[in-house]
Amino acid sequence: MYRNTPGLLRASKQKKFATQPTSKYITMINILSITIVLLSIFRSLISELRKLAIQLHRIHQKRDAAAQSNYRNDDPSKMKIANPVV
Repeated sequence: MYRNTPGLLRASKQKKFATQPTSKYITMINILSITIVLLSIFRSLISELRKLAIQLHRIHQKRDAAAQSNYRNDDPSKMKIANPVV
């Protein structure tokens, strides 16, 4: 870009007003979007792990209940006689 000065015609450098702040903002937006994506992935992972933990807890409860009922059935004092012989 050329501009007139008193008695001289000289070239001046074009000033890059928008390039540095814009690239800084673009970088900040990219980092923010990457952070949001990572947080959403982490959130879904936590949700899946929570579901698995709940299922595992239910399986353990069913196993413990089955073990308790088998223990009661094995105890002769707690057995019920279906058809007593007379």
